[in-house]
Amino acid sequence: MERVFELTVLIKFEESAQYTEAGKTASQWQQLFNKSAKQFTQSFTALLKVHGIEAAFVMAGSVVNQDASLGYAYTTPGAEDFFMEHCCADTNTIIRHFEAHIYNQLSLACVTDAFHTDKLDHKGKAKECNDMGHNFADLTSDNDGLAPDNGNDE
Repeated sequence: MERVFELTVLIKFEESAQYTEAGKTASQWQQLFNKSAKQFTQSFTALLKVHGIEAAFVMAGSVVNQDASLGYAYTTPGAEDFFMEHCCADTNTIIRHFEAHIYNQLSLACVTDAFHTDKLDHKGKAKECNDMGHNFADLTSDNDGLAPDNGNDE
């Protein structure tokens, strides 16, 4: 039964990937987002009813200047206070933090792509890179010794 749940979630996730299609109007994006939010909500409601699974999830758009209104958080009745108890934040704050996380990850990906490097450490922070003739330092590191990485992936 666990495998069926995984497949259902993956199918729903793949269906939600339609947001990456170019050429959609803001209204069309909103409709697609609302449709996916409704489908996920129905799936988790069914899981609660059939298997007693309590859940909480958050969804948000990924286009910084366009998707500010695309945010949704859902909790089953038994998980109503989940975000407040575990994150000390209400639903709106969770959505905004999730959006900030998405935008940060997209920004890091754009910077990585711009410098033609896929050198990211396991935390998603850019590593020092000098293979393009420039010496980029990881300013987020706790390591004060700014020795060049030289492409070592340790």
